[in-house]
Amino acid sequence: MRSPALSLGRRFAGLVAVLVAVPAVVQVAVFMHVAALNEDADRLVEETRESALASRLVVRIESLASFLESGEAARTDAQLLRIAASQLEQSRRAIESLSFESDEEDPSREEHQLAEERLSVAIEAGLDAVETWLSGTPGVELAEVEALLERGLRHASVLANETYEESQHAGADVERRARAMFGYTLSALIVVLLVSVAVSLLVRRLVLRPIRELQSGAERLRGGHLDHRIAIRNRDEIGALAGAFNDMADEIGKSHAELERKIEARTLELVRAARLADVGVLAAGVAHEINNPLASIASCGEGLLRKMDRGSAEPEEAREYLGTIVSEAYRTRDITRRLLDLARPAPSTSAAIDAAPLFEQVRALTHHLLEQRRMRIEIDVEPSLGSVEGDAGELLQVLLNLVINARDAGSDGGIVRVRARTDGDAQVWEVEDDGEGIADGDLERIFDPFFTTKAPGVGTGLGLSLAAAIVDRHGGSISAGRGPHGGALLTIRFADAARQSEVTP
Repeated sequence: MRSPALSLGRRFAGLVAVLVAVPAVVQVAVFMHVAALNEDADRLVEETRESALASRLVVRIESLASFLESGEAARTDAQLLRIAASQLEQSRRAIESLSFESDEEDPSREEHQLAEERLSVAIEAGLDAVETWLSGTPGVELAEVEALLERGLRHASVLANETYEESQHAGADVERRARAMFGYTLSALIVVLLVSVAVSLLVRRLVLRPIRELQSGAERLRGGHLDHRIAIRNRDEIGALAGAFNDMADEIGKSHAELERKIEARTLELVRAARLADVGVLAAGVAHEINNPLASIASCGEGLLRKMDRGSAEPEEAREYLGTIVSEAYRTRDITRRLLDLARPAPSTSAAIDAAPLFEQVRALTHHLLEQRRMRIEIDVEPSLGSVEGDAGELLQVLLNLVINARDAGSDGGIVRVRARTDGDAQVWEVEDDGEGIADGDLERIFDPFFTTKAPGVGTGLGLSLAAAIVDRHGGSISAGRGPHGGALLTIRFADAARQSEVTP
């Protein structure tokens, strides 16, 4: 078998790589955005701190400027000097605090840091001039000190405004970064969701659907659809499995066709053998049944010829011989007629027949036959028996054959019981004698042609076979068993024509 062009292992490896790569990329991007956001937050904190320090520095320089407005008298007032020295010290500390307090790199922008250094130098120059004037150093003019301090105040105001604007800029950067991070994270989640949906659809298309098709194909193959094949959609392991399944189905189909051919051939052989066996049975039965009357005819003919040759044939004796020959010839004709009726049934006329009158006809036709053995017939017909579909003459022949068979099997002075009743949508006819019944070993053969338990020459063994054939032509069934009185019980079931018409629309 040729190896798949793109195996499931490779495809799943690609899917796993996508599932791993997408979250990894998302994680790296989120990490970078978090780092940038953290840097912007540090810058916002630093700029806010510097803005507060610059604002306080402006207030203290303004306080020193107010002190200088008192002129030379300010240097003689000890309390004012202490206040001025305190303001001066706090101003210097504020300038020192403007530098980044941590050992790490200042998060502020480089141009902002340069501007801070430049303005701090100018501010410190004014503070130095004030400190020199306060110390009483000769040659330092108050006007010059005021000018330097005024310049330092302007630079402090610029510094305060710049740090405020920088803090606002840093806050805007943090907000912008947060919005960007939210949007990127949402986009990444959407991408991950789309990738997951795509992966699930691919798995469904590449794995689940082909497996379901294989399952459906196996079920159809098990159900006998040997011509069913599975479409090979992909050149992977499942495609190879589908190809193997189709090859297996081809082999099964060929084996099944070969098996059917062999079964058909064997069936024909068995049918031929059965036909030969039936012909053998039929030939043996015909030979047995016809040989008896033929032997009687030959015997009587030879005896009559001998007497006629000797001239000793009396008319009465000759009449007796000829009567026997005629009787046996008629018996031979009756046997052949029954065989023809059994083998080639004449077409019958089918109609809805009221069943109850058939039993009264049977009573009338068999009355004298039963009286010969001092027997009587009991007929019990349900009043609401209804009708059956069929030929009245053939159905009457069935009842006559069963009653005559019961007469022959019963005992002298006995009773033949005939019953007819309804059972759901069917009619049940029963004929029972009071004889010894049918042996268990004979039940399976009781309806076979030429099978009889009567003495030789008494019956032909065709009565029950003919009755079974007629019942079968009428769509009914016949069975034999032991009746409640110990004798044989023959049961016939027919569909009730009236009830069938009520059920069938």
